[in-house]
Amino acid sequence: MTDQRRPNPHAGLEGFCSPSSRRPVRTRIRTPTMEAALDLSPLLLTLKVALLATLLAFAGGVAGGFVLARASFLGKETLDAILTLPMSCRRRCSATT
Repeated sequence: MTDQRRPNPHAGLEGFCSPSSRRPVRTRIRTPTMEAALDLSPLLLTLKVALLATLLAFAGGVAGGFVLARASFLGKETLDAILTLPMSCRRRCSATT
Protein backbone atom coordinates (compact mmCIF):
# COMPACT_ATOMS: atom_id res chain seq x y z
CA MET A 1 0.00 0.00 0.00
CA THR A 2 1.31 3.44 -0.88
CA ASP A 3 1.79 6.23 1.59
CA GLN A 4 -0.76 8.93 0.81
CA ARG A 5 -0.14 12.22 2.56
CA ARG A 6 -2.49 15.13 2.65
CA PRO A 7 -1.04 18.25 1.03
CA ASN A 8 0.01 21.01 3.39
CA PRO A 9 -2.42 23.96 2.93
CA HIS A 10 0.23 26.36 4.22
CA ALA A 11 3.00 25.29 1.89
CA GLY A 12 4.61 28.22 0.13
CA LEU A 13 3.19 30.79 2.55
CA GLU A 14 6.21 31.02 4.82
CA GLY A 15 6.73 34.70 4.13
CA PHE A 16 3.06 35.56 4.54
CA CYS A 17 2.18 33.58 7.66
CA SER A 18 3.31 33.96 11.19
CA PRO A 19 5.30 30.88 12.20
CA SER A 20 3.38 30.28 15.42
CA SER A 21 -0.19 30.24 14.18
CA ARG A 22 0.18 29.58 10.44
CA ARG A 23 -2.57 32.11 9.83
CA PRO A 24 -2.07 34.94 7.36
CA VAL A 25 -0.59 38.05 8.94
CA ARG A 26 -2.78 41.10 8.50
CA THR A 27 -1.01 44.19 7.31
CA ARG A 28 -2.36 47.71 7.40
CA ILE A 29 -2.94 49.25 3.99
CA ARG A 30 -1.88 52.85 3.75
CA THR A 31 -4.47 55.18 2.30
CA PRO A 32 -3.71 58.58 0.82
CA THR A 33 -4.23 61.44 3.20
CA MET A 34 -6.05 64.66 2.50
CA GLU A 35 -2.70 66.41 2.04
CA ALA A 36 -2.17 64.51 -1.21
CA ALA A 37 -5.24 65.97 -2.95
CA LEU A 38 -5.81 65.62 -6.66
CA ASP A 39 -4.41 68.26 -8.99
CA LEU A 40 -7.40 69.59 -10.91
CA SER A 41 -5.52 72.07 -13.10
CA PRO A 42 -5.45 69.76 -16.20
CA LEU A 43 -9.21 69.26 -15.94
CA LEU A 44 -9.84 73.00 -15.58
CA LEU A 45 -7.60 73.75 -18.55
CA THR A 46 -9.48 71.18 -20.66
CA LEU A 47 -12.83 72.71 -19.73
CA LYS A 48 -11.59 76.24 -20.52
CA VAL A 49 -10.26 75.20 -23.94
CA ALA A 50 -13.46 73.29 -24.74
CA LEU A 51 -15.62 76.28 -23.76
CA LEU A 52 -13.51 78.69 -25.83
CA ALA A 53 -13.58 76.38 -28.88
CA THR A 54 -17.35 75.99 -28.58
CA LEU A 55 -17.92 79.74 -28.34
CA LEU A 56 -15.66 80.45 -31.33
CA ALA A 57 -17.32 77.77 -33.46
CA PHE A 58 -20.76 79.04 -32.49
CA ALA A 59 -19.90 82.66 -33.30
CA GLY A 60 -18.32 81.69 -36.62
CA GLY A 61 -21.24 79.49 -37.55
CA VAL A 62 -23.84 82.13 -36.76
CA ALA A 63 -21.89 84.80 -38.66
CA GLY A 64 -21.40 82.50 -41.65
CA GLY A 65 -25.05 81.50 -41.67
CA PHE A 66 -26.14 85.12 -41.49
CA VAL A 67 -23.91 86.05 -44.43
CA LEU A 68 -25.13 83.11 -46.51
CA ALA A 69 -28.77 83.85 -45.72
CA ARG A 70 -28.76 87.63 -46.23
CA ALA A 71 -26.00 88.55 -48.68
CA SER A 72 -25.82 87.92 -52.39
CA PHE A 73 -22.32 87.52 -53.81
CA LEU A 74 -20.37 85.65 -56.45
CA GLY A 75 -19.61 82.08 -55.32
CA LYS A 76 -22.39 81.92 -52.75
CA GLU A 77 -23.65 78.55 -54.01
CA THR A 78 -20.12 77.12 -54.09
CA LEU A 79 -19.42 78.28 -50.52
CA ASP A 80 -22.77 76.87 -49.40
CA ALA A 81 -21.93 73.51 -51.02
CA ILE A 82 -18.48 73.43 -49.38
CA LEU A 83 -19.92 74.22 -45.94
CA THR A 84 -22.70 71.64 -46.37
CA LEU A 85 -20.38 68.91 -47.69
CA PRO A 86 -19.24 67.48 -44.30
CA MET A 87 -22.85 66.89 -43.26
CA SER A 88 -23.77 65.04 -46.45
CA CYS A 89 -20.45 63.23 -46.88
CA ARG A 90 -20.67 61.67 -43.46
CA ARG A 91 -23.53 59.32 -44.36
CA ARG A 92 -22.14 58.41 -47.74
CA CYS A 93 -18.69 57.64 -46.38
CA SER A 94 -20.01 55.54 -43.52
CA ALA A 95 -22.34 53.64 -45.85
CA THR A 96 -19.45 52.57 -48.10
CA THR A 97 -17.23 51.31 -45.28
